[in-house]
Amino acid sequence: MEFKQRMSLDKAVSVYRELASVPTLLSAQITHQTDNFNVISSTWKQRDIERGDHVTFSRSHVLLGQGLNALPMLDGTEMNGEILSAFSACSKYKALIRRVTTDKGDDDQEYLEIWTCDAKQVNINLTLSDKHGKVYSDENFGCLNWSSDSSKVLYIAEKKRPKTVSLFERQSSPPTTVNEQSNAKPEDKYLFRDDWGERYEDLCYPVICIFDVIQETICVLDEVPAELSPAQAIWGPDNLGIIFCGIYHEPYKLGILWSAERRSAIFHFGLLGKKSELLSVDDMCCRSPRCSPDGSKVIFLQNEIHKHSKLLMLFDLTRRSISVIIDVVARPSGADQFPGLYTDSLPLRCFGKDNETVYIHSQWRSKQKILAVNTSTKRMSELNRSLAYSSWMVLDVKGDMILARRGAPNATGQMVICDLSLSNGEWIVLEDNKVRFEDFKWEIFSRPRPDGLEVECILLTPQVQCNRDRRMPMVVYPHGGPHLFSRADYHVLLTFLCKLNFVILCVNYRGSSGFGHDFVLSLQGKIGSQDVYDVHQEVLYVLKHYNVNEHQIAVLGGSHGGFIALHLIGRYPELYKVCALRNAVSNIAEMLEFTDVPDWCFAEVGLKWSYEVDTSSAYTEMLKRSPVLFLPQITAPTLFLVGKKDQRVPPKQSVNLYKKLRARGVKTKLLFYPYDHGLQQVDAESDTFINIYKWFQENLMETVNNNWDQFV
Repeated sequence: MEFKQRMSLDKAVSVYRELASVPTLLSAQITHQTDNFNVISSTWKQRDIERGDHVTFSRSHVLLGQGLNALPMLDGTEMNGEILSAFSACSKYKALIRRVTTDKGDDDQEYLEIWTCDAKQVNINLTLSDKHGKVYSDENFGCLNWSSDSSKVLYIAEKKRPKTVSLFERQSSPPTTVNEQSNAKPEDKYLFRDDWGERYEDLCYPVICIFDVIQETICVLDEVPAELSPAQAIWGPDNLGIIFCGIYHEPYKLGILWSAERRSAIFHFGLLGKKSELLSVDDMCCRSPRCSPDGSKVIFLQNEIHKHSKLLMLFDLTRRSISVIIDVVARPSGADQFPGLYTDSLPLRCFGKDNETVYIHSQWRSKQKILAVNTSTKRMSELNRSLAYSSWMVLDVKGDMILARRGAPNATGQMVICDLSLSNGEWIVLEDNKVRFEDFKWEIFSRPRPDGLEVECILLTPQVQCNRDRRMPMVVYPHGGPHLFSRADYHVLLTFLCKLNFVILCVNYRGSSGFGHDFVLSLQGKIGSQDVYDVHQEVLYVLKHYNVNEHQIAVLGGSHGGFIALHLIGRYPELYKVCALRNAVSNIAEMLEFTDVPDWCFAEVGLKWSYEVDTSSAYTEMLKRSPVLFLPQITAPTLFLVGKKDQRVPPKQSVNLYKKLRARGVKTKLLFYPYDHGLQQVDAESDTFINIYKWFQENLMETVNNNWDQFV
């Protein structure tokens, strides 16, 4: 028994090592372009198990001639501390922000560097310049953009914090006048600073910064309205202004990570008049502004707060008018009909050569597709129709060239490019990880619901199941959000489990994005019932139509996926034999007081959010939806994977439930990691993967008379 256990665990470690070695494409850009060749620079991320961290590195490729022959350059080098980078329009310069950790344990130092093909030309220590705080490099606020004349670089950083001096500290000279930019009042040394929640503990007040490459000076634009946090800034026409997303502070800030449902608007800040002009409505969520190369128009995403379905908007800078390019689709008539726009951001460069057509990617049911949209005629078409690859993403657009990433559940992803000026429109593979998984297959199936909506599922099946006499264990994996979706793409955790002989079921229950506006909104006010029903019904369907062992059903979920998982093991204890939860929501009423997204608690149970007083009736409604009510019925061995620094779902949610299950004699285990909600660090990920597998195989093995063969 112990020998087979060891063999099984050794296999799991080996599988994880194999998957961890596969790099992930983060970004790519066409940096040089002539009639005879194109140069593509890309950034990749790879897990380094020995260091317990991710490493990033760069690659370059050259495309030669009209035949688009790809020539990879052997220049893959690790990018030490590089958090942002951008090439100038003339392709002669590269700007980057580097964050360096000192050996002395001091605060990290940040540098802005300007490189040419010959050497580093400029290196400014941003920390010592004392103009601002840390640079934002995240997807919600961060940016690094060159002006069209390559003379300036635009980025966003934390506003400089006023220095504080203790009242009891001896001073060699009398105190000077107190102001925001010099010294704060001594009694304000520990004044609370409102932040943007999870992962933004030290980032509270972003400011737009401009670095003058010629003068080597930094200008901070303090004139942006105080009620706004500027984000995602780009240069306006002729470099005379800055176009940015302004996120309103409201009475207080709410968590913004993985939750873009924040009141925001698009502004133009004139560098001459130092004033901000509103380009969009100011009562919705507007973000991801992109300016056409000729400076005639700006496009951006817009949606009603907590409504999720996006509109593609256009502001005509010449006519000073706004219009809708892609509107909300309430209910598509079929699976092949456009379901509406579902994407978190637009590619930084998405306009084609004609300054009219934009190339974007969007969720389309359980897939992701590339769309070509004409901003004048509003006509839209699909750009990719490959059956082998179900997930496409636009990386960059320059002239007639479109750079993209494509992948599938059994393929880790390719970097590809297409020249639209060529009649065949063929995609050329620039970089292929050459990882194909022949030991499992995948499929998508859909089933209707009585309300006319259609639930779609992704099923991954190990090839070992071809022996029809051998029924396999299954892992049910409901996605989080709940208004995210399971995409038919490479997913390292699901691949890991499938290669270890688990069937994997992912359910895009009603409420998932990518299926139409009605589909998304159908879940609000029905969490804990409709989502749980949809997942359970699909499990029953798979048990009836596929070769799965009904005595070996495991459920795995994180965040809202954990919420659904808890409901399943509480309501159907006879079916779901074992469970693993990552930062799961167990009690919404309890979560309300400590989460960085209290508005989520209201919206998902169907209540109107208020910044003011929470009512007792609201708490009652939240508790009614919570899986903690089914605690007395839980018998499945339950593994808790918890981030100690999680601000989204308070760790006490899991700790309290863990203690109560122990008190009831239910087999349980809790692993506490010094990280936040995502648990994406390599040391945490590797540990959670192995522990999930070990927990499943040990507890499912007990249900089938110690049959270890399927786990080895």
